[in-house]
Amino acid sequence: MHEFGIAQALIDGAVREAQRLGAKRIGALHIRLGAAHQIVPEVMELCLEAVSKGTPAEGACWEIEWVPVQKRCLVCNCVFQPSEGEACPSCGAILGEVVEGKDLYVDSLEIE
Repeated sequence: MHEFGIAQALIDGAVREAQRLGAKRIGALHIRLGAAHQIVPEVMELCLEAVSKGTPAEGACWEIEWVPVQKRCLVCNCVFQPSEGEACPSCGAILGEVVEGKDLYVDSLEIE
């Protein structure tokens, strides 16, 4: 369950930033998570709740933006959203690189 470690890192970073700004509490976290990390949304939310206990983020609202994977074909440069094992829809090549969907960060905080 890699979601726990990711949740811990996100909360730690948010708490550090809130403390740097002099905030006592975090009301909401806006998080961008890319599908390339293969995170289970329900598990991630449970992990965020668990790791935030006893921190300024306890009880905060989680607004998670799930970013789909986009690949760029290395043969024809077509950008597409792949499904499991899918080749480029333009030229049929299987060579591609992920250009979107690797996001993993707190985009913004609402602090009190």
